[in-house]
Amino acid sequence: MLRTFSKKELISFEEFLHSPFHNKNSNAVKLFLIIKKFAPEFTNEMLGKEKVWSKLYPGKSFNYGVLKNLIFELSKLAENFMAVTYLQSNDTYDETLIASMKERKIFGLMTKKINSFEKKLDEETSIDENYLIKKFRLSEFKIGLFSNERLYDEFREEAQKNLVKYFLIKYFAGIFNFYVDYNNRGRDFDKELLNLLLIYFRDKMKMFSDTPLLKIYFSALEALDDNSNGKLYHKTYKLFRDNHSVINKADRENIYTILQLICHLSRSNHNFNYNLENFNLYKNMVQDNVLVDGVTGKLDLNTYRNVILMSSGLEKPEFMKKFRDEYFDKVKTGDKEHIKKYSDAMIYFTQKNYKKCFEVTSTIEFNKYFNSVIDSFFFKIDVKGLAIICCYELEYYESFFNACETTKKFLTGGKKDDMARAQPFLDYIKYFTKLVKYKLDNDKDSLSLLKKEIESQLPFFGKKFLVKKIDEILKLRN
Repeated sequence: MLRTFSKKELISFEEFLHSPFHNKNSNAVKLFLIIKKFAPEFTNEMLGKEKVWSKLYPGKSFNYGVLKNLIFELSKLAENFMAVTYLQSNDTYDETLIASMKERKIFGLMTKKINSFEKKLDEETSIDENYLIKKFRLSEFKIGLFSNERLYDEFREEAQKNLVKYFLIKYFAGIFNFYVDYNNRGRDFDKELLNLLLIYFRDKMKMFSDTPLLKIYFSALEALDDNSNGKLYHKTYKLFRDNHSVINKADRENIYTILQLICHLSRSNHNFNYNLENFNLYKNMVQDNVLVDGVTGKLDLNTYRNVILMSSGLEKPEFMKKFRDEYFDKVKTGDKEHIKKYSDAMIYFTQKNYKKCFEVTSTIEFNKYFNSVIDSFFFKIDVKGLAIICCYELEYYESFFNACETTKKFLTGGKKDDMARAQPFLDYIKYFTKLVKYKLDNDKDSLSLLKKEIESQLPFFGKKFLVKKIDEILKLRN
């Protein structure tokens, strides 16, 4: 527990221990003074139980029971210290003080404290769930102060509105988890209550005009229900950017996740540029500093891959290099060497330096840096895909066909359950192999038919790339 204390907190904790109001055991102070010398790790041979005992009670025989009780007492004091400092550092202290004044019927001081607390709340820029629950409690305190019927009704109405807003924010924010679950596992959920709340929100829209976070969530739910033309996504995105300054970091992270979900569900929409929109989201997340874990400061490996891939697909090598330089050391992985090579290969590829890219891909050892089988699969496919395209662009056709065959064996060598994941890549290799054969045979008619066949398919991995390559060949042949 003490390992989590900062230097400043350790000093404050010592002062806390010296206060007779909080602690009446002088031996607890002595114990802390002995062990604090070994902060912040508290790992030293001098912290052995018998050595600590000899410093606490020189000349006395070691008694494990006494020392155990003293350690327990110091731990409880540390818990009390954390509770007190937390209470004093946020608005819970004000609310607790007002509640105490109400209980003691100190109404004059209570009124002054309510006014100062309300003034502090009004200075907050983010109208989120914490703000709304505080406003609700404040209205509840006011109700108990006034006997005037008009003021009573006014405060009761204010309390009700804030409670409704608080509930809707909590509910709307939470319901997105069900959408994520549905997207990941194909499990639908009962939307009866959600639909009723959406109807209520539309009917009472004016009531929520001062709560941008609620309006963003409402708009996002509409977009999830129907983003057939992309307009509702763009409406949600604009609402978010327009109110960005009044949304706290935690809610911004949540909204980015929701926007990414809408993007993902809109991929098959021909009017929606999935790659560009998703890239813009990642770019804004980088600018907002919300990509890394707020506690560990680490970046998820899959998120790192997504940003690199999006940047490559949109031919943004400069952004990719900047992102790699800023975030590479923060990536959660056991093997930095090969992730670095993966990043370099992607940058060379985006710069159309196919020779250098091909050289780097041949040095990447796949099996060293993954805990997740799925992560391993996609990183391997990325690198194999780069090698295949490099062989094509460099006209290493024998290597191209060999790379396609080894990739097919990799894709078909797994379990039956893995085939759904592998099929889009198998289709891509099938069409790419035909493309190269027709190119080498100078068969323009077959290339034109292949293009029509590919265009008639639903969106699949590499579809636009293959059509682009066929167009390049046909243009040269004409």
